[in-house]
Amino acid sequence: MAKQSCTYPSNGILCGAIRIAYASYGEDQVLSIQVMREGEHIVVQPGVHHNVYMSANSVIHTIKYGLNTHSDWSASPELDWVTQTLMESELLQTYG
Repeated sequence: MAKQSCTYPSNGILCGAIRIAYASYGEDQVLSIQVMREGEHIVVQPGVHHNVYMSANSVIHTIKYGLNTHSDWSASPELDWVTQTLMESELLQTYG
């Protein structure tokens, strides 16, 4: 098995050794999906509903920063409904 590595960017919160798909559903009600690869990162702004799909052997590193005076999580049934049926092959073919 090849050695897997993960970098830890100082200005981001995600990095993956294999594949990670990040789906967000903003105030504009538009679905956005990004397939992340090793060394890439993304910053999630407060209040943005998001789901993360991780394939086998993926690595994620999360850093939360800043003041948080409210709960930093709220459910998004709409985003869950859209993303729960997506297959890894579809994510890679369409967004990878």
